[in-house]
Amino acid sequence: MAWIKIDRGIMDSYCFANANHLKIWIWMLLKANYKKTYANLKIGKGTTTIMVGRGQFLFGRMKAEEELGIDGSIVYRVLQKFEELSQIKIDANNQYSLITICNYDSYQNNNQDEEQPTNNQRTTNEQPIDNQCITDVLPKNTSKEVLKNNKEDKEINIVFDNFWDLYDKKVGDKDKLKKKWETLKDDERQRAISHIPKYKEAQPDKKFRKDPSTYLNNKSFNDEIIGQVASQPSFKPVEQIVKPPQKEYWEIHYGHLAKTKEEFMQLVADGKIED
Repeated sequence: MAWIKIDRGIMDSYCFANANHLKIWIWMLLKANYKKTYANLKIGKGTTTIMVGRGQFLFGRMKAEEELGIDGSIVYRVLQKFEELSQIKIDANNQYSLITICNYDSYQNNNQDEEQPTNNQRTTNEQPIDNQCITDVLPKNTSKEVLKNNKEDKEINIVFDNFWDLYDKKVGDKDKLKKKWETLKDDERQRAISHIPKYKEAQPDKKFRKDPSTYLNNKSFNDEIIGQVASQPSFKPVEQIVKPPQKEYWEIHYGHLAKTKEEFMQLVADGKIED
């Protein structure tokens, strides 16, 4: 099967009004299986085999970005919009994402002679969630909130623990700090990781460093690093502080030969000066 069907009604749909949405939707139709297959995936040190059903495909952000020529973050937001509109269902976990196109069979059937759908039928952008999307995609005992959290975790380019360990001032509510960290954009997290070593070098004593909550809330990773100015010695030369009332005998008579009393005594011991 080297072709897909597209309902003419798509011209009146939401995704047709946005070039990226339309491109990604057609890409998904082309990626989706037209028959059930099995995929062997490497998970950690082992492998696992999963079934990819008709109307489903395995999604990888980097692969999608490469094939579509669209930034991965944009692709991900569009997929979320499609799920919100009940066009697709995303089954995400720590290893992979499985996308199901809802009501795939209603407009991608194998009958080539079937007439085009009438205008009062739903367009591809208005497909309701059907039972297949619910029972095949959502694992048992898995709520929508869990899937949402899994998707958000998957999109974090630098995990919170990297920041927590690198900043090395472990004060404050770690859970709240983690949520704040995950609300940052990818480039902000990257800037923070690059900024922290320089900030620590400029402020080596952690007790004078900003608390992690202040650092993140104020986005201090955007601040310019101002190095510490070396303080000038506060002491004065001894001769300016302690001045003996009078010079010693050796200093008056032999100061031109010895700079210190120890040197003078050594000269005497060597017989070079008579005491």
